[in-house]
Amino acid sequence: MLMLRAAASHARASCAEGKGLMPAALSSIGSISSLRPSAPLAAAHAVWQRRGYATTEQDEITIPPLFTREEFREQKHAMAEAEAPTMFQYLKERFKRKLFPTRGDIQRYVKACQTPEDLDRTFYLYGLLREKYSDLHLSSGGLFMESCLNLGSLDSALRLLYSHRIYRLGLSKSPCTRLIAELGKAGRYEDMVAAAMFCYHVNMKMADKKTFNAVIYFLCSGEKLEEAVTVMETMKDMNDVFDRFQFRILLTECNRQMSAGDEKSSAASELRQRVAAILKAAQVEDPTCESLLAEGIQMNASNAGVSDQEQAASDKK
Repeated sequence: MLMLRAAASHARASCAEGKGLMPAALSSIGSISSLRPSAPLAAAHAVWQRRGYATTEQDEITIPPLFTREEFREQKHAMAEAEAPTMFQYLKERFKRKLFPTRGDIQRYVKACQTPEDLDRTFYLYGLLREKYSDLHLSSGGLFMESCLNLGSLDSALRLLYSHRIYRLGLSKSPCTRLIAELGKAGRYEDMVAAAMFCYHVNMKMADKKTFNAVIYFLCSGEKLEEAVTVMETMKDMNDVFDRFQFRILLTECNRQMSAGDEKSSAASELRQRVAAILKAAQVEDPTCESLLAEGIQMNASNAGVSDQEQAASDKK
């Protein structure tokens, strides 16, 4: 206790002595603005000024004063209801000050996006934010994908799919399957198949049977039967992607084209045989598929009978 009291009294004495010397010290220094660098440091001082960090009116780049905690709170409250361009400027200023926003801040910006330009700025923000995070964030990636699809920007959605790991974003099956469906609805079949294969080979958690159900359905809906069968043949080397609904869709489309009786019927018959071979190799047992195959055999027989009758009639003539 005596040692503490002695230390306290010594500190008070030193403080009083310092206060007494302060005016004399300041008068000897003079005005800070009048200081000039010595000759050896003049070149370095000129380089420092050219960097744009000196707060003069001629400087093109200046560092604004830092926000106080109260100002940040006020701005955050205002940004919650602001439009996307205003929020982007706020987030960009935070990055300039090395005050990294949270993922929640950028998620609020993503929800406010209204144009493809806003989505492009989101890629820019996530590119800056990846310096802070190293993990793949699923909720951020899913929200960003949903925003791209809601605005109808399929190109932005594909860009996110192919580069989501670069931006430290994760994607689950649900947004990826919706992207596949939207590409199919838009008739972008090549992009749809490529995206589905990418989802499977990059991460099997991003694609499953439902993903390829959508691929086969939209290909058949767009009368791309041969392309659908080719995709099914490619899927033989993949694990756990076959589903009975895929074969039902294919066989139904084959039978429909065979019943039309036009030039597509013979090609559809050959494609049906390829589908039957895939079904046997995949060991998918389904009564509906068996009935569809039987229906196709009857159609082949009837088509063959009609062709024989037409040939006989032509011979008589």
